[in-house]
Amino acid sequence: MSSELIETLWRQFGVEAGEHFDLLEKLLSATSGDGPEAERIAALFRSFHSLKGAARAMDLFAMEAVAHRAETILGRVRTGAMALTEEVAAPLLEALDALRGLADSGMRDRRDGQAPADLLARLDLLGGEAPATRHAPAPPPPPVRLHENERMLGLFVGLLHDGMATLTRALDLDSLDEEGTRSVDDTADRLELACERLNFLPFADTLRRFREALAARDADAILRELQSVATASARIGRLTGKDAGAAILATLLADHNAQVLAQGSTRADALLADPAALSDASAAAELAGLLDRMAATLDIVRLPRGSALLRVLADVMRRAAPADHADWPVLLADARTALADLTVRAAREPAEDLDADGVDALEGRLRTFVDVVSAEREAGEARRPLTVEELSSLGLDSGLLRFLSPDSTADLRAAIADPEMRLYEVTAFLETSPEVASGFVQWMGSKVRAITNWPEFIDGKTWLRVLIASPQELSALADALAGIDPGGGFLRIRACAPSDPVDEGVEPIVADTMPPDAPSLPVVQSAGPPVATPTAPPPANPPVRPAASTGGGVLRVPGEVIDRFMARIDGMVLLSGDLNATANDLRLESALASLTERLGAGDPDLRALREAVEHHRRDLLDLDTQLSRSVDRLREAALDLRVVPIETLFNQFPRVVRELARVQGKSVRFATEGGEVRIDKSMVEMLYDPLMHMVRNAIDHGIEPPADREAAGKPAQATLSLRAIQRNSRVVVEIAEDGRGIATEAVRAKAVRQGLIGEEDSLRLSADAVREFIFAPGFSTAETVTETSGRGVGMDVVRNAITRLGGSIAIRTREGAGTAFAIDLPLSAAILRTLLVQVDDQVLAIPDRFVEEVCGFTADDFHRVSGCWTVMRRKRVLPVVRLADALGFPAEGDWPPSGPGQRLVVVLRQGSRRIGLEIDKLLRRGDLFVRESHPGLAEVPGVGGVSLLNDGRIVIILDGDELYRLAAVAQRREADAPA
Repeated sequence: MSSELIETLWRQFGVEAGEHFDLLEKLLSATSGDGPEAERIAALFRSFHSLKGAARAMDLFAMEAVAHRAETILGRVRTGAMALTEEVAAPLLEALDALRGLADSGMRDRRDGQAPADLLARLDLLGGEAPATRHAPAPPPPPVRLHENERMLGLFVGLLHDGMATLTRALDLDSLDEEGTRSVDDTADRLELACERLNFLPFADTLRRFREALAARDADAILRELQSVATASARIGRLTGKDAGAAILATLLADHNAQVLAQGSTRADALLADPAALSDASAAAELAGLLDRMAATLDIVRLPRGSALLRVLADVMRRAAPADHADWPVLLADARTALADLTVRAAREPAEDLDADGVDALEGRLRTFVDVVSAEREAGEARRPLTVEELSSLGLDSGLLRFLSPDSTADLRAAIADPEMRLYEVTAFLETSPEVASGFVQWMGSKVRAITNWPEFIDGKTWLRVLIASPQELSALADALAGIDPGGGFLRIRACAPSDPVDEGVEPIVADTMPPDAPSLPVVQSAGPPVATPTAPPPANPPVRPAASTGGGVLRVPGEVIDRFMARIDGMVLLSGDLNATANDLRLESALASLTERLGAGDPDLRALREAVEHHRRDLLDLDTQLSRSVDRLREAALDLRVVPIETLFNQFPRVVRELARVQGKSVRFATEGGEVRIDKSMVEMLYDPLMHMVRNAIDHGIEPPADREAAGKPAQATLSLRAIQRNSRVVVEIAEDGRGIATEAVRAKAVRQGLIGEEDSLRLSADAVREFIFAPGFSTAETVTETSGRGVGMDVVRNAITRLGGSIAIRTREGAGTAFAIDLPLSAAILRTLLVQVDDQVLAIPDRFVEEVCGFTADDFHRVSGCWTVMRRKRVLPVVRLADALGFPAEGDWPPSGPGQRLVVVLRQGSRRIGLEIDKLLRRGDLFVRESHPGLAEVPGVGGVSLLNDGRIVIILDGDELYRLAAVAQRREADAPA
């Protein structure tokens, strides 16, 4: 069986097991009143039975043992010998957790695990079987009876053993004449016929494909099918306890593979030693074919990194790179070194693959080289990307080539051509100090020209390296960075010069200079805005959060492929926005109008030229409209690839509700609706923690004990529901319970006691406004602290998490009848509609849903009221602050406004409140692909995420709610300042 087929089977097993795990979780956590009980029990029995069969097929016998015992228990339930009570469901849920763990370890290690002996014993007792000895390991499975005719099976195993040597003659096609070919085919034909008679149909198909490959003289296919024969014969020998010839075939295949690699390596090395000869198409084609054959062999011996490198090198050969290119001999020399290393490693026992870092670096250089040569051929020398030699002459590492986009390359060339510009490299650690991160971002946005940036891992920590251009001397820049980072532990700068890799006075970055408290970089997560995680202490005997199902939520396309595709969409969206801004540039329209007025009835040739320009502009507008529609459709189609049913999130809560209700001594029926609604896959994980906290609150605070409910005329069993509704491009998730409701007066009184508002002011608030206090940090109406809640930690973090996802949360409640929280979210957290503005040369993005409008005012429109600057807007006073002041940017320009011209003000809304933000420049509305930002940057007040413009500039996406708070603080600060 080929390695590719084996991997496919494991993936299919993961998907199938994940589906069964999700179904079992849902059925075992459901209450007895949810649907017909007989159907539920039958579905449980079938699911455990299917898991047992799937585990056996993958030789996961420990998993099979657990599933078998669960199936036995449910068999007794089906016959009426026992009932599916809480005492029976609890160990079945434990069995489900064990099956998840065994499946995960099997998927990861590709081998059987160890079943928990205690659990097996308890399941045996519950199922009416004698328990195994405590802590005794599960015995190995006995030989399996593959066929009822033992004599015929024995003859087949002997025939298979004797035929192995003959089959392997096909590995040497060059020495296999017509008679030898017929002998090999006859042996395979007899084995195929025997497999068909024994009903070993998959094995028969393998032998048939082997014969077809032999007839076609296809060496690669012959090798693949013989590997499958070896796998199948090993399995037959293991299950029958007899020698089926697997060892013979494995030895011969290993010898053949070693020979192919050794001979191929020798010939490939000889070809790679002559770069000039490889400019000839025939020599390059020979080497490409040789590398492909070697890669196929490496696939069989499971050396994927070596195989991938050889295929990339083969692709380079097919594209016939020029022999006179300066980088060509260097690349081929490095390829020869890697090939020699691979040959040595593959010959070891067991075989070893290449190191991942070395392979990635060489692959990147090879791909970059192909791109460079392609660019040279298409654009000519004038637009040729920088070479390794050019980078070296500038004092830059050749690895920088991977991070230079066409735009950043153009910026770098422009800086090189400018005699006043100098190149510097800044290395920054931004994960520990928000102050340093904030100051550095501001400095980068206003004082220097950033060309490109890339991460670097030093001692397990992530540093950011940034290539910048500036007319200033190194000493001036170093002083500026020292002002941001007085201790010198987070920021370093060096001048780029070939003779001086580390400038005088600037120490190189070494481990000792790392901040002692600098955290390690967490596991890389999917792109998306950072989310604050609610942290409420767990309850007693906390319900275990269901692990992500093995294979659950699996897309037909790997997630990383979709993420890369979305990044390409990001680039197209930005380009479309640039085209829109160019096509709708009012300056061109104004210039044409002015030209028309001046020409009058003048020169007809000039008028014809003006009309041609006007016609060209209309064509550009039409093209912009068509492109915008196409990009929108492409984005919608791409989002369809990222979305999954929200049911994958809802299904994680039935067991949680069940355990929490049991701990609280309450009876709760859990219901879901709208599970088919689809949301961005990245949001499923982000929503779990907010919903978990709200579920805990609902059961702990909202739902009354059964006795209290009956005394109030309610059913003893409460209802808690999760519901999803899609409304155009947004999703509303509602969590509702029929409990006691929110006591508005109690909330008001507690807010007064905590000093959140004065007594008199609180009496003037509406009920809705009072209930908003539950989102205040540290607020809780609980008089006692429980294991699950009451500490005042959570609802403010819940709102922050939902806001960072681009959503909002609203409350509906009625005392004595219950409470519902409605969470309004976008379908995707990856693409955000924003208003792009500019302040102090920094491009900022304000989420569009917080922007009411943009207005222009003259200096005469600004008036000071109660110490604050305001304007009249629609007969109402609108307070205005500078956005730069709200964000703490260096103050530049006049304030309050003076002089001619209009000042632009963005009207920011938050609920019923409004405030104006004065900006330097209005760019455009546009969609941004939200990228993952450094944790340090995420902690900077007002920052909700980051993105990139098409020209490579960093865009800071502002947090709308936090921005309103900062603006209000700036307004109060301004009011307190002396007039």
